[in-house]
Amino acid sequence: KQSLAEFDASSEKTINAISDEEEKHEFAAYIQPESDLLREDYPNFLRQSMIVTLISFLEKTLNKLCRDFQDHYKIDISYKDFDGTGITRAQKYLKKAIKVPFPDENAHWSDILVLAKIRNWLIHSESPIQSDILTQIQASSQLSKGIQLANGIINLLPGCSQEFLYILEQFLALLEERVLS
Repeated sequence: KQSLAEFDASSEKTINAISDEEEKHEFAAYIQPESDLLREDYPNFLRQSMIVTLISFLEKTLNKLCRDFQDHYKIDISYKDFDGTGITRAQKYLKKAIKVPFPDENAHWSDILVLAKIRNWLIHSESPIQSDILTQIQASSQLSKGIQLANGIINLLPGCSQEFLYILEQFLALLEERVLS
């Protein structure tokens, strides 16, 4: 396994060892895609996977909460009986069947819904992201700390994972507070 610094040092050493200027340029052009992959693509894939992981974690957590309430209160209807999918289906169940004062009026929930849309776009689409999602990102002071927008393209910034974790932690803390009240 080679770190980026080791890759740079090795590449620099190899380039300096080449005496012919044309060969130097050819070698530099040859390694450029690998360099781009290490510098830009791979870190962005990791950041994208963080969104997928966070939303999947939240969905599993909310679904487990639904099942736990169903078992505890011996309710015949399941969250799976509600329309929709994922976190919004669990939200409906908790609000309607369990009567939990779900914190969906909170900015963190709005941000989570946008992250869920981004997650779905990352997994299911190869087309440009919809303009309504871009508008929602721009409207969120928390999300805009971790996402840069340029010409309809989403660039996940270094440190975005901490911003997204903060949103999720704050939301779950508020949900727990409301469930326990």
